[in-house]
Amino acid sequence: MSQTKSIILDLNGNQFDISSQQLIDAGARSWADMDSITISQSLSADSRSVETRQQIYDNYSFMSGSPIIATALNLHVTQSLGAHENTSEVFFIESKPEATKEEIKYINELRDNLSPMLNAMAYEITYNATVYGDAYARIYGRPKDGILSIVHNADFNTPNIIAMERGGKTVGYLMALEQGNNNLTPMSNKQIARLRLQRMGSVPQQRMLYNAWQTNVCEDDPDKHLPLPSLVGGSFLQDAGGPFYMLQNALFGLNSSRILDSVRESMISANMSNMNKAQQDHFMKNLYSILKNSADYVNEAVRSGKPISRRFTHLMPVFDEKQLVQVDHSLSGSGNASVYNLDDVMFYARVLAAVLGHDLSMLGFSDQLSGGLGDGGFYRVSAQAALRSIFIRSGFTAFVDHCIDVHMQLKYGGTFYKRPYQITFIGAQTAMEKEKQDVQERRSMSAGNILSVLRELNEQNFSETSMINFMKDQLQMDESDAELYAADMMKAREENSAEDDEENGFKHKQGNRYE
Repeated sequence: MSQTKSIILDLNGNQFDISSQQLIDAGARSWADMDSITISQSLSADSRSVETRQQIYDNYSFMSGSPIIATALNLHVTQSLGAHENTSEVFFIESKPEATKEEIKYINELRDNLSPMLNAMAYEITYNATVYGDAYARIYGRPKDGILSIVHNADFNTPNIIAMERGGKTVGYLMALEQGNNNLTPMSNKQIARLRLQRMGSVPQQRMLYNAWQTNVCEDDPDKHLPLPSLVGGSFLQDAGGPFYMLQNALFGLNSSRILDSVRESMISANMSNMNKAQQDHFMKNLYSILKNSADYVNEAVRSGKPISRRFTHLMPVFDEKQLVQVDHSLSGSGNASVYNLDDVMFYARVLAAVLGHDLSMLGFSDQLSGGLGDGGFYRVSAQAALRSIFIRSGFTAFVDHCIDVHMQLKYGGTFYKRPYQITFIGAQTAMEKEKQDVQERRSMSAGNILSVLRELNEQNFSETSMINFMKDQLQMDESDAELYAADMMKAREENSAEDDEENGFKHKQGNRYE
């Protein structure tokens, strides 16, 4: 079976083999004979149920109404974006050092026209992206003028828009202008801007357009792919469903048991054996009236919020010493609350907080905060906050880049070939910035220590090979870096030696002259 040999060598110096299609087909047949796997089997192996797009978005919307989840997502957004302490701007569009004067003129225009609109919606659109994984804004503009307005509101809610992708790129959108309307309206990239968060893990969902999906997978040319709906993903809530509903069940059980325990039931028995029919009716009517009046008075006090300030006294005529009233409290629901307690609720709350990327002490439970976290530890108690900041910032940067491309295309008929600007976030108080400052401080201290070691190493007059081995083994440097530093130190040693020889020779001559 023939194989095509490549003249391009791999990392090991061997030729890169391109297997023939016949060999791949033979492997596929042998695998099918031994074992097989289908998409249905992969989906059924997941513990989470396969849902439709609308069901997934409905769950995300319901979960986002929880105070714990809303607080966690708000913390992620504020820890990622931050804001300028004076202007409250989230980001700036700044020119790169290599930008030309013409490019700087365009950048200043973008800073004046687009930056205020995008800064105004930064928090809102980013928050919605953390809920659903995607968020959309409507772009309004016209040729020669560029973008005039960018709108993000309930009209462009994520569940109402379907992004269409081809070859991993967004090529358009389908928008439902009315809830439940099956007639979707196509929208272009010039009309809709998408804030897409990175997909971490998969969300089980129904297979859509399976035949077209299979055709795209087998087609090498991405331009021949069919546009397909983008799968749901990227939400910070995609793994929080299980812990969230377990917490809801624990809270529901705790509340139900306490409500049940608050119900005080009594059984009253009245001996009316020596009463006639009229006396019995009169006795029971009075007894019912007493109980009803007391219950109505208490209900009215609870409804109006007014305290009960009177003592209840009831007169019950009894004769023949047989009409005794017996009260039995054995029917009360006392003891049910002991089945559910705060330990159950706090356990599931901690699990939910861990999935959301925060410590529970950051979500309204400050009594759970432990000591020893260091400066700023209360604000960045979870390392995941800095990691998820990368997802939010990269998604928001791509969103801003797309808006800039649309503006340039509308106004000038083209976009930047290489972006002469960079998106700079303002957020010294954010978790990510704090981590960067701490890392930079540690790096500076480590670099200073290494310089001291290299200085002492150079004074030992080791050979170049010995210095390389020392830096590799003791300082854990890469071999290339160790060789570079050793060569520079040897060069500096030789130059210093030559200067010393020249200076000594000069002194020797002067000494002979005046001797």
